[in-house]
Amino acid sequence: MEAADPEVAALPTAAVATNTTIFPRPGRVSFLSGLFFMSSKPLLSILLLAAAPLFAHHSISAHYFTDQNIHLEGEVLDFSYSNPHSVVHLEAKDPKTGQTAKWEIEWASVRRLEARGVAKDAIKPGDHIIVEGYPSRDNLDHRLFMRGITRPSDGWKSGKDIK
Repeated sequence: MEAADPEVAALPTAAVATNTTIFPRPGRVSFLSGLFFMSSKPLLSILLLAAAPLFAHHSISAHYFTDQNIHLEGEVLDFSYSNPHSVVHLEAKDPKTGQTAKWEIEWASVRRLEARGVAKDAIKPGDHIIVEGYPSRDNLDHRLFMRGITRPSDGWKSGKDIK
């Protein structure tokens, strides 16, 4: 079998016999189709990166016991007003042991706190607060997901009412 095209003639016999070309011949693939295939990879990458936060966000119940509540009262060590979750560090007694411990209390995102009227300077180190929230599923750490907070000195509060 003789191939009319010299490029096809140089291909292995199997490729010629099945009329398959291994490499595109000049003029056969348009510039626009090549551009489409080349640009689809970066576009796909951008779409995946944009969707990553949707997959990264976790369920509260995956990390905290949502059927339990812990009530803490203590002094604020630090308040981090940040995304994806703001965090209050509190020195308070562990309800199980009675020992003073440093607690990491996860709160809402900055946007949610702003919508609730909680400003960046709402809580300061040294403030005496009462917090209620869901305990962590990890028994070794002192973490909580906050449901409500109050500052008895001025009556300021946010979230669930604490009794």
